[in-house]
Amino acid sequence: MSLLTLGWLRPGLAEADEFEAQWSARPWAGVARLREEGASSLALATQGGLSLGLSYGLSNRLDLCAELSLASSAMTRFADVMVSIDGGSAQRGELQRRSGGAQLAVGPIWRLGVAWVPVLAVTGGAGVRYRSDGELVGTGIVPASKRAEQGLELVVATRLGLERRVSPRFTVGVYASAQLGGGPALPLQASLSGSFGVSYVYYPQW
Repeated sequence: MSLLTLGWLRPGLAEADEFEAQWSARPWAGVARLREEGASSLALATQGGLSLGLSYGLSNRLDLCAELSLASSAMTRFADVMVSIDGGSAQRGELQRRSGGAQLAVGPIWRLGVAWVPVLAVTGGAGVRYRSDGELVGTGIVPASKRAEQGLELVVATRLGLERRVSPRFTVGVYASAQLGGGPALPLQASLSGSFGVSYVYYPQW
């Protein structure tokens, strides 16, 4: 019986390899520590989104990947924010707003197994982060300095996971990720998330 036939009958024989390509989708959810200009402390926000990826095998254990990630946060409240209303004197209040964005990142992925595959990815890239109008809670007032805005964001991230190659064509996996992002006009944002992924695999010899 050929090795190719065995690979179809026994998924454990099908391993990540040089020249192999994977298309993946990972819905994710997590939390982020958000900064707001004028706030006396950081706020904790829940987030969710979707990551779409493409990777290509440079060797039996190393892939190069590119990922497009979309994210959105729940409405987040920032306590004790210093604002000025209609050019008047500065005052403190509780502010609420949402944030979200899109990012494109690239980097290496190490796949360290065969049927069960531990995964380590390190990526860096850029994107756009959006912040909605910042409204003073209970008043409906949006200070001029807290209007909706968007800006360039640079990001670095790492991801640890475990994948299962269920057939020569498909893998599933669970992952934990950490990310740090910021930009010239945007405050730093650190986040942690968990995700579940499904990948379609193409290999030239299959």
